[in-house]
Amino acid sequence: SGAGSTIAAISLASPSDGLTVLGKDSGVYDADFAAACGKFTVSNTGYILGSDGKLKPGVVTTPANAAESISNITESSTVVLNGTITSDDLTDIKNALTELKTSSPSAKVTLDLSGVTGIDAIPANAFSNCTNLESISLPDCVKSIGGMSFYLCGNLKSVTLPQNLETIGSSAFYECSELEEVVIPSKVKTIGDYAFCSNKLQSIHIPAS
Repeated sequence: SGAGSTIAAISLASPSDGLTVLGKDSGVYDADFAAACGKFTVSNTGYILGSDGKLKPGVVTTPANAAESISNITESSTVVLNGTITSDDLTDIKNALTELKTSSPSAKVTLDLSGVTGIDAIPANAFSNCTNLESISLPDCVKSIGGMSFYLCGNLKSVTLPQNLETIGSSAFYECSELEEVVIPSKVKTIGDYAFCSNKLQSIHIPAS
């Protein structure tokens, strides 16, 4: 469609993971392409448009409905949240991830919180022992990650830390045994003891600050 136009919804009878909806080389600027991928959803199909322009299992929802969406997962999926999130929402999300280990033990979850607001800290133990959490992106409103927040997240491979982060608590990512790389934002002032202990870290980027 033309510049400035908006697609409200697309319904496909049988979406394929190999279906390219928007080509990276279609003349769209990188920033516009990334923004489109972040906002594009396929209604009522359980698929979202990934950053590579291909459909993949997932859902875009609000923090209040996140736990229900996670509970309905039957295969590895991406859950993208937009809107205001509360500490109670985070508790519900953790509980849903815990229950998912029983209902769909092979399903892994990519959790994108980059579009949420309303919190400035990830509480201690917020996602501890969520072994089905494979990737997480945290919002820039977060300034602190509590102790043991991601303790024993044994399948966590990727974490995007918020740009305004100042504190990483003790043992925050302890025993994240699949985590291989971390980029520390420039505003971080404190990293607690054992924050990244017992993992596969091959690369850690620490800013000059």
